[in-house]
Amino acid sequence: MIHVSRQSDRATLPTRGSIHAAGWDLYASEETVVPAMGKAVVSTGIVIAIPLGHYGRVAPRSGLAWTKHVDIGA
Repeated sequence: MIHVSRQSDRATLPTRGSIHAAGWDLYASEETVVPAMGKAVVSTGIVIAIPLGHYGRVAPRSGLAWTKHVDIGA
């Protein structure tokens, strides 16, 4: 079981887009403007504990990454 806890009142817990989704959607807990061709660190306001023997990965959503050229460096 994966344990998730909020570290901020503004945090949104991860959700699944559908029952067939392989992963969970994460949400920013703060408004942030990232300049064109720029970088930013954006807090989710959550802490996730990945159980031993499992792998956690933060990756861009394929649709958003493709249409908006968004990449994740986590």
